[in-house]
Amino acid sequence: MPSVISTDVLIVGAGVAGLWLNARLRRQGFSTVVVESATLGGGQSVKSQGIIHGGAKYALHGALTGASEAIADMPRRWREALAGNGELDLSGVRVLSQAHYLWSPGTIAGNLTSFFASKAVRGRVDQVKGDELPPALQNPRFKGKVYRLAELVVDVPSVIERLAQLAGDGLLAGQRIEPLRDGDTLVGLKVDGREIRAQR
Repeated sequence: MPSVISTDVLIVGAGVAGLWLNARLRRQGFSTVVVESATLGGGQSVKSQGIIHGGAKYALHGALTGASEAIADMPRRWREALAGNGELDLSGVRVLSQAHYLWSPGTIAGNLTSFFASKAVRGRVDQVKGDELPPALQNPRFKGKVYRLAELVVDVPSVIERLAQLAGDGLLAGQRIEPLRDGDTLVGLKVDGREIRAQR
């Protein structure tokens, strides 16, 4: 790479969010550079366990908040991308499960039951019993209630690998990342001494 790089958009952080944004911008014709000081997807992306949340977990206090409603559409968007016909083509990414489960030991089970049965989350959460329970919870001594959340679980390494493929030559590793200023205006970054100038 040249010692000075010019790009339309400079993205800091190569987790799922940064790589997804990068792929969308490139698909729209923008030039991009993604700068990462550690491992691709090594932060919050790996800690998410691959669960594509649709907001139900944020509604456990019995009311849908702005945050829970804002991400309610995420599972649909991911399903489309995984099928290869969404805003990105993530076909080939491994899906570990079509749903995940929430177990309540009983202390708040009554509140959860009434809330999860409400119109607010109908179709997104179902109580499961008997043979529908995951095998690990089918023991007769198991107590509590189990809910199936219609939210995907994906294999995070395969997501990162696919998004990195979509990044093309726009990934840049750097240990020392500093702001690049023109007077008082931030115009980019210095990455290990190399200047990256960006419009955004």
